[in-house]
Amino acid sequence: MRARYRRADQRCTLATDTTTGRKAEPRPLEVAGVPRGNGPGAVLPSGSIARRPVGWHATSSAAEADMEIEEYTSHDGCGLAALIRSGEVSADEVRDAALAAIERVQPEINAVAGDPFRDGLAASSDGPLAGVPFGLKDLVCHAAGVPTWMGSRLTGPEGFVHEHDTELMARFRRAGLVTVARTTTPEMGYNANTEARVYGSTRNPHDLSRSAGGSSGGSGALVA
Repeated sequence: MRARYRRADQRCTLATDTTTGRKAEPRPLEVAGVPRGNGPGAVLPSGSIARRPVGWHATSSAAEADMEIEEYTSHDGCGLAALIRSGEVSADEVRDAALAAIERVQPEINAVAGDPFRDGLAASSDGPLAGVPFGLKDLVCHAAGVPTWMGSRLTGPEGFVHEHDTELMARFRRAGLVTVARTTTPEMGYNANTEARVYGSTRNPHDLSRSAGGSSGGSGALVA
């Protein structure tokens, strides 16, 4: 771990999507030998799940990330934003660490819909959360040019592509949040379990034999 990273005193909670507008205090979890930490990237892999979602392909982000996963998970969204503003870490390093964390746990919890966005979606570089990685729930809130399935095979194998951002997505971009993935949801959001056939089941990172709930099952699993 490089000494130039420090834990920011300021703390806030940044959920991976805000369709409800509610926030939840992150819980410290252990990541396969990684020290405990809080934050939007504090994810927990254990056990194994063979099935991967439609379109998933592993990347080399784990090997390429300069900011280590345990450094990333020791900060919440405000802490990451503060590090980026101070110049102690670049937005690209934080993004790569988030992608590496996703790559590590995705085969086990299946919380990401389709492929992650290796370069992240465009966002403001001077917003209050500029450079902070973000997961967009694959339901209702959509981004221009980005396929959405809404958890349903009715949208087709390639999903439905909108030509414009929703207002909420536009605000996420203005805040500087860099969307690196879409998160799983029940079909059309009409279930309390995230087990849509288009993705496969999303698992609870605390106990892989259990559901992650819903409708923000993928978002909740990644935050955990």
